[in-house]
Amino acid sequence: MAFLGMPAKQAGATKTDFVAWAERYIQIPADPPISGLEWYGARCGLVHTYTPYSTLSREKDCRIIGYVDDMLP
Repeated sequence: MAFLGMPAKQAGATKTDFVAWAERYIQIPADPPISGLEWYGARCGLVHTYTPYSTLSREKDCRIIGYVDDMLP
């Protein structure tokens, strides 16, 4: 989705594009709110390690945000 929000002449989406897109469009009630950088960290963890942990979370630059679905026992 970040690809849709990037400048027309840009060849590919970047971290900055994703963070800006997430800040604008992902609005989930949380206290404190989940930042675009935290969504990016969650995305990186899932894509690169199939876990909720990313370089950003390991370096304490963002909270750990996990994804779940139906949670069958």
